[in-house]
Amino acid sequence: GLPQAWHAIFDVFNGDETAVFTFALTKHGDELAGLLKGYKGVVMCDAESRLNEICRSVGVVRANCNAHPRREFRDAEKVQPILAKEAGRYLTRMYAVEREAAAEGVVGAALLDRRQARTRPIVDAFRPWLTAQDKPDILPSDAFGKVVRYYLRHFDDLTRFVDDPDIPIDNNPSERAFQDLARMRYNSLFAGSPQGGHRWAILLGIVTTAKRHDLDIQAYLTWMF
Repeated sequence: GLPQAWHAIFDVFNGDETAVFTFALTKHGDELAGLLKGYKGVVMCDAESRLNEICRSVGVVRANCNAHPRREFRDAEKVQPILAKEAGRYLTRMYAVEREAAAEGVVGAALLDRRQARTRPIVDAFRPWLTAQDKPDILPSDAFGKVVRYYLRHFDDLTRFVDDPDIPIDNNPSERAFQDLARMRYNSLFAGSPQGGHRWAILLGIVTTAKRHDLDIQAYLTWMF
């Protein structure tokens, strides 16, 4: 019975110590690109087509998240259990290198050396294995075939982290930043207006950033207001 309702989208720009959420009424790539106009550096993101305009900019390097295809290979075990599990093992071995490095505090040049020594051989073996699985007899609707083609299509971006120690293997920290938003999904039905959505995004960024610094959220918001 409301006079108007909106479908909206949130994005998060995530750093080690800060998180900034944005709100928009469309998923148009040009609007998102406008936020990063003039930026030069790495964009660590999902392989969404609306990010193509940003990544075409001079000086922007795209790196994609491995968490998404890893989940897709796991889901594909229902239809192709042997092949999907084998693909998953390649990614599991890559992630093992990252976990060990993180546990040991390995960063910078030392992390690059470790990735080159241990992850590069995995990556170099994974591409021909994936290519061999991309067979004409696998239907376009087959979940395993979909994720194989996805990984091959974005292979360079998905494996860019191997050659740059500043690039993570995935953007899971950004996905975790969305968990509070997901839990509050139904509350967001009553943001009231597009202006309310923008205010919602600002507060999400403030709260998420405060969490990064181990602040008492209620005390911090009380002090701030």
